[in-house]
Parts: sequence; structure tokens; C-alpha cells
Amino acid sequence: MIADAMSIKALLLVSLAATAPLCLVSSTQDPASRDPEALSRRLDRLNAELELLQERAAAAAARAEAAEARAEAAERQLGECLDLLEGCHVRERRNCTPSRSLLTHWQWMQRNGHAERAAGLLDRYVTTVGDDPHRLNALAWELMTEEETMGRFDAAALALAERMQRSGRTLGAAMLDTLALARFLNGDLEGAVETQREAIERGGDGDEYRRRLRVYEAAQAAATAPRPAVSARAVALGDG
Repeated sequence: MIADAMSIKALLLVSLAATAPLCLVSSTQDPASRDPEALSRRLDRLNAELELLQERAAAAAARAEAAEARAEAAERQLGECLDLLEGCHVRERRNCTPSRSLLTHWQWMQRNGHAERAAGLLDRYVTTVGDDPHRLNALAWELMTEEETMGRFDAAALALAERMQRSGRTLGAAMLDTLALARFLNGDLEGAVETQREAIERGGDGDEYRRRLRVYEAAQAAATAPRPAVSARAVALGDG
């Protein structure tokens, strides 16, 4: 058996030795490698393909440049349109309620990434209201609680309430209640709790004041818990 195995191995080695030169010869006898004209034709094809790729790359670069120019023109035109739109807002008299179209414009700016313009519009809106804390309080509460504006202009309501706070006058319970709600709706739970407690200390002893305080405290305690089925806004405003 051992002799048979050795004989088989010997035969295999002889076979491999006989076929190896044939493989080497066949691999080195590629007609293209021996034919200069074939090599030249291959190089010509490669050069033609390279030129085609270069032309396509140049065309793509030109299209990209044209697209960039159109984008710059569109951005410039948008800026000009926004400037014109802002100029259309007539400055209201101090004794008139500011136009809600200004708030709608502010909301659009904010939603579409024009943060600087949005901030300027909000400042303009708050400025048109004036410094009367009673007027600021009424308008902020209206924005937060009226069905038409509820949930749309909470940030504007907070800006009005904070201007009311900066008026330098002592705020009564109702004004502090408004400020607390504005802070709550804008995510400042700690500020809402502290302000609502102060509102109660200053005479806001009605059931609504205490109920809203419980809502704020519960929201603060469960800030990291899943949202309840009934929104905190609805509960705070007595709709839940």
C-alpha cells in the first residue's frame, strides 16, 4: 500500500512538471503582448475613454457651477422678498393691538430657519405692545389660551410676559399666573413652579391657581417620564 501511494505521488509530480512549462508558455504568448500594433490600438482606446471621461467631468463641473449660481440668485431674491415683506408691516400705534400677521410672519421665519430675522420680528412685535404690564399680561394670556392662537405663539407670549416682568412694577397674582403659564408652556418647569407659588403667595388663592401649581409640580417631578395621554397644556388650562 505504501509503495502504491509513493508511485501515485511520483506520477503526480511528473505530471505537474510536464504541464507547468506549457502554462508558462501560454501565459507569455499573449498576441497583444507580441504585437506592437495591437498594443497601440489598445492605448488608443484607453486614451479615447479617458478623453470621454474628462469631457463628462468638465460637463458635470459646469452644471454644478451653474446650479450654485442659481442657488445664490435664489437666496438673494428670497432675502429681497423677505425685506419687502417686513417693510409691509406698518408700525402700529401704541394704543392698538399689534397685528397678528406680524406674528404669523415671525412664525414662518422661525420655522424656515431664518432665526435672526425671526428674533428681530419678535422684538418688533413686543415693542409695539409697549410697557404697560396690564396690556402685556392681557395679550400674553390671550395668545396662550384663545383657540385661534393656542399652541402657536407660546414663545411670543413668554416674550411679552418677560417684558411685563422687566417693567419694574410689582406684579400681582394674575400677572404672575400668566408668567408661570408662559414659562411652563416653553419648557421652564422649575421657573413655572416658583412663579406660580409666588402668585399664590400674592393672593392668588383660587382653585385654578392651586390646580395649575399641582400640574407644574407634577410635570417637574415626571420630566423624564413618558408623556401622559392627556397633555399637560390641557390640564393646566382646565381642558383635561
